[in-house]
Amino acid sequence: MPRLPQRKVGIVACSGEEIAEGTVSRLAALKVLHETRPGQTVTICLPLFLAGGEGERAFAKSYPTITVDGCELKCAAHGTEAYSESPRPASS
Repeated sequence: MPRLPQRKVGIVACSGEEIAEGTVSRLAALKVLHETRPGQTVTICLPLFLAGGEGERAFAKSYPTITVDGCELKCAAHGTEAYSESPRPASS
């Protein structure tokens, strides 16, 4: 049986550097990327994703993608909804 490529999960984190919540969002995404799920996750650059990065948008359309927002603007969630699919709320 042929080996299929490992399916990865994308993480789109807040890029708001002027607010503490943005920093916390990015740190949480990095913790998942490097400690919790290494080799199973990749980060998607939010500014490039929003600006039209073909690779980021193609990945988000083809693979599961998690958004981690830092404030009520929800830039990551809105970008994912516009260029991939509607994010589902996190379960408690």
